[in-house]
Amino acid sequence: MAASLNVVWASCLFSQGIDDAYRLAQSGAASARSGNYSQGVSLLGQAYSIASNRLGPNHPDTAGILADFAEVTRLSGDYRTAAKLCERAVEINERLFGAEHPQTLGCLNSLAHLRQDQGAYSKAAPLYERILAVKQKTLGPNHPELAGFMTSLTVAYVGLGRHDKALSLCKRALAISEETHGAEHPETAAALNALARIYLSLNQDDKAIPLYQRILAVQEKTLGPWHPELGKTANDLATAYKRVGNYERAIDLYKKALAINERTVGDNHKETATVKNNLGLLYCNAGDSSKGIQLLQEALATMEATLGTNHPEVASCLTNLAGALGGAENESEAIALYERALRIKEKSLGKAHPSTANTLSVLADKLVAVGDYAKALPLAERALSIREKQFGTSNVATACSLSVLAMCYNALGSHEKALEFANRALATSEATQGPDHPDTAFACGNLAIIYASAKDYSNAEKLHKRALQIQETALGADNPETCQTLRNLAVTYAQMRDYATAWQYSARAYEIERTKSSASGEGGSAHTVFVQAWLTYETTKDYTQALPLLERAIELQIAENGEFHRYTAYVLEQAAEIAYRAGDLSRAKEWTAANLRALDEQVGSVLLLDERSRMSWQALHYDNSYACFMPAAIVADTTLLRKGVVLDSVLEDRALNAAAKGRKGFAKKLNELHELRSELLKTAFLPQKRQQSSLLENKIAKIQRELTGMLFQRPRSSLLSGVSLERLVSALPGNSVFIDFLPFNDPMRAGEGEDASCYAAIIISKDVAPILVRIDGRPDIDRAVNSLRVASATGDQIEIELQSQLVSERLWQPISTRIPEGAKQIIICADADLNFLSFASLLESDGRFVAEEYSVAYVGSGRDLLRRPEGEPPKSMAVFADPAFDTASKGPAAKQMTAMRSAETNIFGKISLPPLPGTKAEAQQIESIAKQSGWDVHVSTDDKATESSVKSTKKPGVLHLATHGFYLNSLTPVQPDDMRGMSVVGIGRNDKQPSESGVDPMRASGVALTGARQTLQLWSERKAPNPETDGILTAEEVASLDLNGTWLVTLSACETGVGEARGGEGVFGLRRAFMIAGAENLLMTLWPVADDTTASIMADFYKEALATGDAPGSLAKVQRDWLVKIREEKGLAAAIREAGPFAMVMMTAPTHPPVELPPIAKLEANDTSTPATTTQPAGEASSE
Repeated sequence: MAASLNVVWASCLFSQGIDDAYRLAQSGAASARSGNYSQGVSLLGQAYSIASNRLGPNHPDTAGILADFAEVTRLSGDYRTAAKLCERAVEINERLFGAEHPQTLGCLNSLAHLRQDQGAYSKAAPLYERILAVKQKTLGPNHPELAGFMTSLTVAYVGLGRHDKALSLCKRALAISEETHGAEHPETAAALNALARIYLSLNQDDKAIPLYQRILAVQEKTLGPWHPELGKTANDLATAYKRVGNYERAIDLYKKALAINERTVGDNHKETATVKNNLGLLYCNAGDSSKGIQLLQEALATMEATLGTNHPEVASCLTNLAGALGGAENESEAIALYERALRIKEKSLGKAHPSTANTLSVLADKLVAVGDYAKALPLAERALSIREKQFGTSNVATACSLSVLAMCYNALGSHEKALEFANRALATSEATQGPDHPDTAFACGNLAIIYASAKDYSNAEKLHKRALQIQETALGADNPETCQTLRNLAVTYAQMRDYATAWQYSARAYEIERTKSSASGEGGSAHTVFVQAWLTYETTKDYTQALPLLERAIELQIAENGEFHRYTAYVLEQAAEIAYRAGDLSRAKEWTAANLRALDEQVGSVLLLDERSRMSWQALHYDNSYACFMPAAIVADTTLLRKGVVLDSVLEDRALNAAAKGRKGFAKKLNELHELRSELLKTAFLPQKRQQSSLLENKIAKIQRELTGMLFQRPRSSLLSGVSLERLVSALPGNSVFIDFLPFNDPMRAGEGEDASCYAAIIISKDVAPILVRIDGRPDIDRAVNSLRVASATGDQIEIELQSQLVSERLWQPISTRIPEGAKQIIICADADLNFLSFASLLESDGRFVAEEYSVAYVGSGRDLLRRPEGEPPKSMAVFADPAFDTASKGPAAKQMTAMRSAETNIFGKISLPPLPGTKAEAQQIESIAKQSGWDVHVSTDDKATESSVKSTKKPGVLHLATHGFYLNSLTPVQPDDMRGMSVVGIGRNDKQPSESGVDPMRASGVALTGARQTLQLWSERKAPNPETDGILTAEEVASLDLNGTWLVTLSACETGVGEARGGEGVFGLRRAFMIAGAENLLMTLWPVADDTTASIMADFYKEALATGDAPGSLAKVQRDWLVKIREEKGLAAAIREAGPFAMVMMTAPTHPPVELPPIAKLEANDTSTPATTTQPAGEASSE
C-alpha cells in the first residue's frame, strides 16, 4: 500500500464513546491491507459518517478517519471520489495541524499518489517535492525516511520524461538506504526496484535485469523463499525477461511468483490475479492461447471480486482477455470487452490518461482487423495524440499507436499515409528499443507489408528478412511471430513470382504450425494453408493438389474471422482467380459471389470515413477481374452497386449536413470545415508549405469523420437500399440503352503486363438480357484516347483522324454490333480514361458519327438513372462571360510567398489567357433566346464577371459560364488565341506523367474570371492572393456552391470535363464539383473549343433546350447537326475538334423520351466528303 493508514485517533474515539466508529475504522483499514478495497471503503465511509455527525467534520479525529477514507478510496480505483476526499483531507488537516504536520503530509502523499494514478504527473511532482522539502527540513538531508518519498517522486519524474532527474534522485535514495540500513534491507530493495523501473522506462533492460536479480537474491536470503515481497520481485523480473524476448525464463519466474502468492496471500488475492494476468498474456504471446485465456479469465474474476467491477486494474484485465480471444465467433465478445474496459478507464482515470490510450490503441487495432475503419481511425488518432502529449514522439507506446494508424491506412489503400506512419514507428522503435529488439522486428514487418501492398517488393523483401533475423535470434525459430514473418516472406516472393523461394519459406511456416497445433500433424492457420495452396498451384499447375488446400483455407478463414472479414474477402478473391485460371468456373463463380458479398458488407462502414479514405478503399477494391467469367447480369448488378458510391455518399453527406445545421455543435463544425478548406486553398501551389497542407488535409478529414459520426450511428445502408438491376431496367426510357464501362485485368494473362488489361462494356436495355462485350488492349485504347484529346487541342488534323479511327475500331464498333435494334438513345457510364472520350464523335463502321445513329448522354453511375429531378426549375438564368482577366481582383493584398520551386513559378508565368470576345456575343444571344422563352436573365461580363458574383448566385435554373477553363496538372500546349482555355507557352503535354504541381485535382481545376491574370502573375512572383476573390474559381470552391434544383450548368469553356480519372469514381475536377453542388445536368467540354463556333453551337442548343425542356436530347440533336455540318464544310478532323468536345452529364433520370433524330444521308466509305487520311485504304470499308 503506497500510503500508510492512520490509527492514532483510535483511543480518542473510544474514549469519547463512539467505539462503533473506532471498530468500523479499524476493520476498514484491515480490509484494505488485505486487498479488499471495496469493503474497506464501505467500512471507513460508515466510520467517517458517524464521526462527522457526533464530533463534527472539522474535529481532529474526524480528520484522521477522512485521511484513511480518502486513501482507501484511491486504492479502490474510484479516483473522482478520492480526489474530493483527498483535497478535503488536506484542507482540514492543514487548518487543524499546520502545513508541516505528519498527518497533513500523509494526506498530501495520498493526493500525490492519486494524481500519479491519474497520469497527472505535472500535478503529482510538486506535491511530492513539497513533502520532501518538509521532511528534509525537519529530519535532515540523509534521514532514512526520505528514501521512500524520493522513490515516489522518481515515478512522477519518469512520467514527465525527466529521466535524468529521476535517476539522480533514485540513486541518492539508494545511497541513503544502503548507508543507513545496509545492502540487504527491504528499504534498500525498494530503492533498487525503483531504479530498475527507471531503466525499464528508458528501455535499458540490460541494466534493469541485474538489479531485479540482486533484489531477488537478497530477498531469498533475508525473507525466505515464500515471502510475498519475493513474489512481487519475481513478477517484475519475469516482465523484464519478457520484454527482451526471453519467454522461457519469464515463464519460470511468473510460475514462481504465482506459487508464492497462492501460498502466502491466497488464490483470490489481487497480487495473485496480477501474476496470473501476466503469465496468461505471455502464454498467448508464446502461442499457447488455451492456457493463456484460462489464466486471464481467472485473473479477471479475482480482480472483479476484490476491486469491484469498475476498477482500472479490472479494465486492464478486460483489455488483455479481449486481445487473447481469437476466431470469428469471439470477435463481438472481444470488442465488447475492449469497449467496457475503455468506459471504465475513461471514467476512473480520465480520457487523457496513458492507460486509456493503451485501450484506445488495442481497440482501434481490433476494429481495423474486422474492417470497422470508421470507428478505428478516430480511436487510433486519439491514442496517438495522448501518447505524444504524455511521452513525446520517441516512446515505445507512441510507436505502437503509429503502427496501428499505419495498418489502418494500409487496409484502406492509403499507402502514402500508411508508409509515413510506419516509417515513424520503425524509427521510434529503433531509437527506443534498439535495432535488434522484437518490437523493432514487428515495426519492420508492418512497414514491409505496406511496401508489398504498394507493390514495392524490393523494400518489402529487405524488411521482412531483417524482421526474421531479429525474431529468430530473440524469440526462436519456432515462435509464432517468427512463423508470421515466414508466411509474409512467402507471400512477398510469390508476388515477385519467385515461387521456388516462396515455397521454402511457406513450408517452414506450415511445418511450425502443424507441429504446434497437434501431435497428428494436422493444422496450420488459414493464412499459411492458403499460401500453400497458392504456391502448390503456381509451382505444379496441379489444381487437384491445390483444390483441397484452397477449400480448407477458406473454411479456416471463415472460422477464424467470419465470412465478411476483409481477410476472408481477400482469400476468396485469390481462390476464385486460381479456380478461373484452372478452368474451374463453377468454383470461381461461387467464391467470387462470396467475395462480393463480403465487400458489400464492408461498404457501409467505409462510407462513415472521410472522403479521402473512402476513395482509397474504393481504389483498393476496384480490380473487377470477376468480369472475365461472371455472368453479365451479376457484373452489371455489382457495377451498379459499387461504381460512384463514394460520390453518392458525398452528395448524401451534403444534403444531410444542410438539414442538420440547426443541431447542437453541427453548424460550428461546418464553419470550421469551410475555414480549413479556405486555408488549404492558400497553400495549394506552395511546395514549401506541403507539410502545412498535409496537416490541414488531416484536420479536414477528421472533421468530415466527426460530422458523419454525428449523422450515422451505424454503418450506412440507405445509399444502396433498393438499388438493383431490375429497377435500373424499369427506369430506362423506351428505346434507350445503358452502356456501363468497367476496366479489369484478366488473371489468365497474369505476368503479361499490359496485355492483361481490358475493358468490359455492359449493355443494358429493356427487352434484352444484359450483354457483356469484352474489349482487349485497354492500354492501346487509352493511349489513343489521350492522343486524340491532345491532337484535338493542338489542331493536328492527321493525328485526330488517325486516333479517332483507331478508337472507333478498337472500342466502339465491337459494342455497336451488340446494341439492340430500335435503340434511339445511348446513355454512357464511362470509366478510367474513357471519361475523356467524346462517344458522339466516334465513327460507325460505315463512317457515320455515332451521334448520327443515337442520341448520346452520360451519367456518373447507373444509380443516377434511379434519381428523379426535384421538380420544375426556377426560370432564372445567370450568365458569366468575357471576364476582364487583366482587372485587379478586389480583396486583401497578396502575401509574399517563400521559396516556391522555380519550375512551378515558370509555369504560372507562361500561362496564356487571351481575351474571348466571342463569349460576350454568346451571352447576348443566349440572353435574347432565354428572354423570348420567358426566362429572367442576369448577364455579367467584363469586370462584373467575378468569382464573388458566381459564389453569391443562389440556385438559378440555369448557370452558364463562358470563359477559360483549366486543369493545372495537365495544361495544354500552346494553342490559337481563338480557342477557349489556358495554355502554356513552350510546354508539351503527356497525361501519363505526374503533374509538376502535384496539386489535388479539385484545387488544380477550375475556370478563370475577372482578375485571373493578376493572380497568375502574383503566383509567378511567389505571392498568394486571397483565394475567395482571386478570380480563379476552383473545383473545390464550386463543390461548396448550392445548386440544388439547378436544371442546367453549362461550361462553354475549354477542358471543363477534364481532371483526374479515378477508377469507379469518375473524374475529379469541375465535372465532379458541379455534381456535388447539386446540378441536375452538366454541359461540359473535353478539350479546348473554338470561340466563334462555340457561340453558335450554344445559341442553337439553348433554342432547342428552352423550347423542349430536354437538355440532354437537345445537345444530342444540335451536336449531331454541327458534326455533320462541319465535316461537310471542313472535313472530319475539324468536325471532331470543333463540335466533338461537348458532353452532357445527367445526374437524374431523363425527363423526356429519346430524341427522334431525322435521318441524314448515309455516307459511303469512299464519299469525297470523308477525308482520305483514314487508317484504311481509300475505297475499303473498315473492319472490326
